[in-house]
Amino acid sequence: MIFLQILTAADSTIISKIDAIAKSMVELKKEVALSPWVPFLTALLGGILVILGQYFERRSNRKQAKQKDIIESFTNCELLLFSLKSLVKEFSGYKNLSMYWHYSHIMEDGKHDGDKALSKKYYDNSLTQSTAAIECKSKIGALLAQYYSGVSKFQTLSQNKFDVAELKNLQSGELFEAAAAIEKSKTPAQALEIFHANHLALSNKYLSLLAPLDKINNTMDSICQTLNK
Repeated sequence: MIFLQILTAADSTIISKIDAIAKSMVELKKEVALSPWVPFLTALLGGILVILGQYFERRSNRKQAKQKDIIESFTNCELLLFSLKSLVKEFSGYKNLSMYWHYSHIMEDGKHDGDKALSKKYYDNSLTQSTAAIECKSKIGALLAQYYSGVSKFQTLSQNKFDVAELKNLQSGELFEAAAAIEKSKTPAQALEIFHANHLALSNKYLSLLAPLDKINNTMDSICQTLNK
């Protein structure tokens, strides 16, 4: 009898606790139901997180695209400078060949028993080389213009300004001096040696005039190296 009373009292205590928990759950549901801001704020927070994620992703993509454009602009200037160095060597060759063939024409034409046909051939060769030199100089001018445009684009994209005054002087074309003439007193063998020496000297002279472009390219390269830092 006493055991049954104790069991009944224990059941009563457990039941009362379960009832209390059930009531508290009902009250919690009522509070949530009575707060319309909860789902609104949850949705708003979720939307803000999505927008922020998209913003940072777009910003990262734009940064990468800009860096790619900067590097491509620099690479283009590198290629243009390589082409310019090849062209000035070619230009020197044409200028000095024109002088060599002009010397040959004068020497053959000055002989008492000179070959007129051969003299004319030498003269025509001189004109051909002179024309080639003019065309080559025009190409150099066009490449210099492209290079200047490429440098300007790089400066705009990278937001870095540096001195390009010497490049503007090169664009004037006045710095490309004429090849030295070969004196008539020289023998054909001496004339050939002079041609090779003059060609080398003038090539080096023209290449030295492009030194400011090497400096500009080194500056752009340094800027590119800092892009990912």
